[in-house]
Amino acid sequence: KVCLTYSSYAISTGRGIMSEDWIENIQERMDRVFSDIFDLILAMKQEQRIRILQRFSFVPESKDQRVKMLRQLVTDYFHVSVVALEENDNKASLGALTEVYTPLTKLEELVTDSSDDILLQDYISNMKEDVFKNRCISDSM
Repeated sequence: KVCLTYSSYAISTGRGIMSEDWIENIQERMDRVFSDIFDLILAMKQEQRIRILQRFSFVPESKDQRVKMLRQLVTDYFHVSVVALEENDNKASLGALTEVYTPLTKLEELVTDSSDDILLQDYISNMKEDVFKNRCISDSM
């Protein structure tokens, strides 16, 4: 957490003092650290992964990194809700569907109108629709 938190601080502090090569080197290292951490998170069981992502999804200052974490959190919550619905556990399904709104909203705040974000916009739109449908199904049971 500390490493991810202070990486942008190190880069911004070094900008006026260090060479551009140094900045790029630090950025590459931080990207590798994030990638390694994210791979470790993905290898966890879903319940544990959700707890970790809840705590750390706000840490990265990089938009791409934050999007990656929030998107995984949204996907995991939705998966939990679908599995609970299949098992006729409406309470657990509704709980997961309620929890999905916070990361989904944060994800939506990160989206811009640029063409780079078209796939993310589609993901958010589809996920909002799927969450709504599953919420209706859960409420009706």
